[in-house]
Amino acid sequence: MATVNFSANLFLEVNELNRLKKSIVDDGYKKILKCIIKSFGIILDKNAYFKTSNKNGSSTNVIINPGLAIDSNLNIIKLLNNTELEIPNNGITSKQWIIIEYKSTNIELGTVNISSTGELTGNGTEFLSVLRGQPNFPVKVKLISSQNTSEYEVVDVTSDTVATLSGNFVAENNIKYEVIGTFTPGFQPSENDKYIYSYDDCNISIIESDDIPTLEDNQYIIALCQYDNNGYVNITDERNNYKFSTTSSNSEVDPDDNDSLVSLLSASIVSKNRQGICLEMILEHGYEVTKYELTNTATSTIFSILSGSNNFLGADNIPDNIFNGWLLVNRNSMKKGIISKNIGKSLYLDSYDSELFDDINVVDFVVIPDFKEIEYQITLSNNTTNSSVPYRFKYSIQNTLNRINAFIAFPTVNNSYEDNVTVSIKYRFIGLESYAYHDLAIAQYTNVEGISETLANSNFSVNVKSYEPEEEKRNYS
Repeated sequence: MATVNFSANLFLEVNELNRLKKSIVDDGYKKILKCIIKSFGIILDKNAYFKTSNKNGSSTNVIINPGLAIDSNLNIIKLLNNTELEIPNNGITSKQWIIIEYKSTNIELGTVNISSTGELTGNGTEFLSVLRGQPNFPVKVKLISSQNTSEYEVVDVTSDTVATLSGNFVAENNIKYEVIGTFTPGFQPSENDKYIYSYDDCNISIIESDDIPTLEDNQYIIALCQYDNNGYVNITDERNNYKFSTTSSNSEVDPDDNDSLVSLLSASIVSKNRQGICLEMILEHGYEVTKYELTNTATSTIFSILSGSNNFLGADNIPDNIFNGWLLVNRNSMKKGIISKNIGKSLYLDSYDSELFDDINVVDFVVIPDFKEIEYQITLSNNTTNSSVPYRFKYSIQNTLNRINAFIAFPTVNNSYEDNVTVSIKYRFIGLESYAYHDLAIAQYTNVEGISETLANSNFSVNVKSYEPEEEKRNYS
């Protein structure tokens, strides 16, 4: 990191000051923070930030709460006050997306009143921090006004809310202002350079689109608005999809992704008695490596899978980037590495424990999502009184194969039921956050008859009637 060396009688001009600013900002805290932050967007530690709601008494206008967001340039998107927005009504099928992004402003905090004699009084202002009066190279003030349009020199500053300007004025209240810097006599700065202070601000726009619109870099959707048949705007909160996070764990695996690897391998009847049958299911949620090759380059550590398997993916090619953010785990040492990307069977490791490859003779590697646990939910559609209460099983994520047993009861006397019982299976990942339950992948499995078939809709049927023991025949002769 470069810096500026100060010493007595050193002359500093704009180049030196810009160099100092760069060393503190771009080469300093921004570089550090970018290594820590996982995702940029809206800070939701406070649920109210950028929350959009209907305006009382209006069917067309919404109110956006103040909020904070951080984009990938580490600019702070800041909205200080409630902002009212009118939503265009282009019919009930029209979708209006509210977008926020960073902008900077030269407008100072608070509002001011100007008298006809030049007395400037403020509300929520910080005159002592931003204004300088005579005789110390006074700055100028630009009023955001259609009546007082000149640039007015500051005569004196009495407090944060009282100052005096030089010039001719029309009395005006509740206006905003900007500060113009002091420059070398005779020098004319450009319009962009003359304002001495700039502040973080927020630009709000509306995009009409049937689908989620394609965003520019560092744009974030906070709400979707649609009109109903009564001409009233309905709001869907979209903020959670654009959330700022410094979380260093939980992979980029999307549980809504159709390419999820979680699948059923087999279902079988392992025991039965006069009360019912015990159904055993084996499920898989990771990739097992049986042979690999390690390559170290100047920029990457590449773990190439020479052979391995997963029920959903099979043993052949692996789609690019399906393992982005997943973990490579050595189950012998329990050391792990973070996969930044995969190109086919080549896994690029972003960072890993130095002991991950200590024992190259032991091949016990698995590729798993970066979560702590996986939970399965099993629901049965039989006639028992507790059939509506699902079985739930929670397992460590490092074990890619899990064995689950569920008891299916035979009916009691005089109870009627269908011969086939539907077994529904769902899963969810658990880490710093828990996700909703999702269906298993559509993949082949071995059913209770020992036949290979495709699991669809995350459920299968068992003909319970065929396993029910026959009534014992007694000979009374």
